[in-house]
Amino acid sequence: MALKPKQVELLELMLANPMMPDTKLAELMELNNKTVGKWRKMPEFQEELKKRLAEQWKNAESLAQKKMIELANEGCFQANKYILDSLGYAPATKIEADVKTEFNITIEE
Repeated sequence: MALKPKQVELLELMLANPMMPDTKLAELMELNNKTVGKWRKMPEFQEELKKRLAEQWKNAESLAQKKMIELANEGCFQANKYILDSLGYAPATKIEADVKTEFNITIEE
């Protein structure tokens, strides 16, 4: 079953204001607080919310990647380091070794 227009409106308000409590959402939508809670529990509402949240995160991920590349191109050390670290490149590690060498040279005439 598809969501009703008022339910879609609530969903969009929730996505735009993820920290807003249900009481405030209900007030802005001129709904009863219980109605908001009831709609939230509907499987089709939850599925649509989940789908739209995934889309938002995908868009945010894309924007973050573009910004990181922009910063790297501008020479930002941290951005370049982050990109290289993310790709598995590791800086050279310091290895200490106690190397003792002894040479014996015999010269025969």
